[in-house]
Amino acid sequence: MMRSQFASYPIFSSAMVCIAVLMSSVGRRPVRNRRLASPEPAHARNLALLGACVTIALIAWAWNFELEVAVLGRSALASSPVQLALVGAALLVYALVSASVGFLAGQLGVSENAANALANILSMVMSFLGGAWTGLSLLPDALLAVAHFTPAYWVTLVVEGAAGLGEVTAEAVLPLVGDLGVCALFGVAAVLVGLVLGRSRSRAQVA
Repeated sequence: MMRSQFASYPIFSSAMVCIAVLMSSVGRRPVRNRRLASPEPAHARNLALLGACVTIALIAWAWNFELEVAVLGRSALASSPVQLALVGAALLVYALVSASVGFLAGQLGVSENAANALANILSMVMSFLGGAWTGLSLLPDALLAVAHFTPAYWVTLVVEGAAGLGEVTAEAVLPLVGDLGVCALFGVAAVLVGLVLGRSRSRAQVA
């Protein structure tokens, strides 16, 4: 299951790049004018856009997790269902965080090219700090301290914890669920900021 850590890069980068294309298309003047002319309130438009971003992230997650299951084999479903479920949940939360970051980038008005570059840079940096390529145990203490402020770090804790989970007990699983919650908070924060920015931009464009 440790190879699941490598999925953090393709999930984040693919979701953000696709979302960048979507947000760029929606931000073009003809489309933007039609959206602004709609009687639908700004928050409803932004939520619909967020829903599209989440859909893209779910597709990226499903594809990568399906590959993970295929590599591990169907025997893993029978022998380690809880561990596999934790890995799947970790990758799912990370995919949703990528959707929220892509949504925020779009609300900031980042161009498609800039968003593509941002997606690659963020994906590589967070994958490295999350121990996807080196393992958290090999990171220097200074980098490990910085890694705590990235969602990839908390996802890796869940993946490593699931891989090392022997006996499945509530005491062993609940801390991993807590790590998932911390990762999800990054996404919630990005969504809230994105919604506020989107509402402010809509008001400014109407004015």
